[in-house]
Amino acid sequence: MKKQHLYFFSLIIAWLFAASCANIVTPSGGPRDVTPPMVVNSDPKMNTKNFEGKTVKISFNEFVQLNDIAKNVIISPFTEETPDIKIRGKSVVVEFNDSLKSNTTYSVGFGNAIADITEKNILSNYRFVFSTGQNIDTLVIKGVVKNAFTQIPESDVFVMLYTQYEDSVPLKKTPYYLAKTEADGSFYFSSVHDNSFKIFALKDVNSDYLFDQPNEKIAFLDTLIKPEVIDTTKDSISQYKNTVFNLNLFEEAPSVQRLLKASAIMYGKINLIFRKPLENYSLNEIIKKGSGYKVESNKTKDTLTLWMNNPEDDSLIIEVIDNKTILDTAEIGLMKKKTKTSGRGGGILPLHLKPNVSGNSSFDYYKPITIEFSNPIVKHDFNKIIFTENNKDTITPVIFFDSSNISTSDIILRKIKIDYKWKEGTNYSLFIPPATFRDMFDLPNDTLKINFKTTENRDYGNIILQIHPKNINDHLLIQVVNEKDVAMDEKSIVGEGTIKFNFLKPGNYKIKVIVDTNNNGKWDTGNYLEKIQPEKVYYNPNSIQVKANWDMELEWNVEN
Repeated sequence: MKKQHLYFFSLIIAWLFAASCANIVTPSGGPRDVTPPMVVNSDPKMNTKNFEGKTVKISFNEFVQLNDIAKNVIISPFTEETPDIKIRGKSVVVEFNDSLKSNTTYSVGFGNAIADITEKNILSNYRFVFSTGQNIDTLVIKGVVKNAFTQIPESDVFVMLYTQYEDSVPLKKTPYYLAKTEADGSFYFSSVHDNSFKIFALKDVNSDYLFDQPNEKIAFLDTLIKPEVIDTTKDSISQYKNTVFNLNLFEEAPSVQRLLKASAIMYGKINLIFRKPLENYSLNEIIKKGSGYKVESNKTKDTLTLWMNNPEDDSLIIEVIDNKTILDTAEIGLMKKKTKTSGRGGGILPLHLKPNVSGNSSFDYYKPITIEFSNPIVKHDFNKIIFTENNKDTITPVIFFDSSNISTSDIILRKIKIDYKWKEGTNYSLFIPPATFRDMFDLPNDTLKINFKTTENRDYGNIILQIHPKNINDHLLIQVVNEKDVAMDEKSIVGEGTIKFNFLKPGNYKIKVIVDTNNNGKWDTGNYLEKIQPEKVYYNPNSIQVKANWDMELEWNVEN
């Protein structure tokens, strides 16, 4: 009997020990809740007429939270005083601080502000509508805002409607109706009354709903617009894609010239950076000392570089003039001449050379080699440069200084071009010994040696484009752009015709067309007060896959 008791006691102990070692698993709660909050009641009721109160209360079936009210919630028509929006239990309460307009339909759009507090499920684009008059307005205006140059949709941009029509409206007055663009650039006005409106889009920098900052972007239409009747049997929000009005957002070119920055960036080199391109400039030294300087302008003519010969003073005082108007008088502290060694046995730092060819990649056989110098060259000996083909044969390319990359009245040598009819798929070697070049500071170049191989014609693909613009008199700039919207090639044409883009590396491209209205060879932005729209830009909707050794033929009816 005692043995049986002992046996059963041992079994109980073993069972308890095994239970204590088992993993404890929390019971499953079922699938995750993905349902957004639901409106169960409101005071006043949705679409209430003759509303005379100051408070709107919207109740939900669960506890909710508000996310980024300033960004998401839009009251339309616009109210000068921002309403107070709070959570009370399971309700959202909107308290108006302004007196509401009489006989007016109001829409409170919550965007993505409302979400439940447990799973953060968002009640997207919920709108509450009521009227202070006897009628509910039901007309709508919808469209899309895109960047004027890239045609990429612009999000979080205010779209504004005005019932006043004078040109100064967006500069001086807040809008009547207000909306905001979604991630896809779309905007939507609901509950709009029957009227004609001026429409603007504004990338508002200082949040005052006025076009009053030079770096604010704007879009406008040249004509008044009217709202449309919508099919009330469908969800109005789902009709965003049915674009009616297209607004192209742009930043105006600066109207007033200004010297933004004047600084010495190294010994003997000063940069003057301007707000916009210079037209007819001159520079006057207030106190003339030292051995003078030469002036180099960049391609866009908004930066001047002053190359100084052995400056003797600690500073330079210079007067900047453009179009016979004195822009500024700048005092620029000058850097002292460096005497540090290069760390390779002594001597001054070598002149820096920047070639467009390297040993790490193949070189386009149809291009010339270019080498840019960090400083202007004053001495050179092209005979020292050695080229070999297939590691044995010496060749003699044409080498010359090229100033096409700069705009200047002075002779400044900072780039050479090496022209030769390179053979396809061939190995070449470039050797530039030290002191082949000396710059204006008497600094020599260091040794440069590059082994490279040229490409072959079969490595590239071509695009043959037949283009048919809507207006056959338009001057067009046609670009092949890569996936980052960088132009790989550009050609111009008037009206329709056939264009061939050669030597494209395999990859995905798009065709971009700029309507060059003023025929100046570049895209120009707009100006609101002068009623100038930015030049039109179109993208072919199809991505083009270029294959090696292949011609891709394409026909495009622009705007059709």
